[in-house]
Amino acid sequence: MKGIFNINDKIMEVYITQYALSKGIQKMDGQIEDIVCLISNHFYKKRYYKPDWHITKEKAIERAEQMRLLKIEFFKTQLNKLENLKFEL
Repeated sequence: MKGIFNINDKIMEVYITQYALSKGIQKMDGQIEDIVCLISNHFYKKRYYKPDWHITKEKAIERAEQMRLLKIEFFKTQLNKLENLKFEL
């Protein structure tokens, strides 16, 4: 069954946040192996490691928000450095 935990093949719906700031949170079916989530179809296999995948939508949103705030803080620091930059000869 797509998107629901299945004991036979251990496929379940997961949320990928690795590229949340550029592509958004992606919902995929994956096989969970310890801390590794393996996403595969007929063309490729992709491994995601914690904290880049989540079982619940709420945890994925929480992680994406954390990533967003960290990126904002990074840009504030960079902006402050540029504003205080002085050129002298």
